Amino acid sequence: MTGAKVVITVAHLDHTPENVDDANLRAWCQKCHNTFDAPNRAKGVKARRRAALAIPDLFDPCPAPGQCFPDEDRTDTGPGEFE
Repeated sequence: MTGAKVVITVAHLDHTPENVDDANLRAWCQKCHNTFDAPNRAKGVKARRRAALAIPDLFDPCPAPGQCFPDEDRTDTGPGEFE
């Protein structure tokens, strides 16, 4: 016994804090919990960096016709207007 203090944490196996079902929870030391969460945390960091640096619609497809460019479905264009 070393006398070191071990911090016990509660890990959510599906990474969803709202899911408190006993089957989704594990009591782990901080090191094990951080090791388990590391890949998920890295994805979040990468996504936040990308979002901060990128223009979203440059990378994200339009969700549906008419939602990206308000006039793309217009049928009321007149002479001299883009058709």
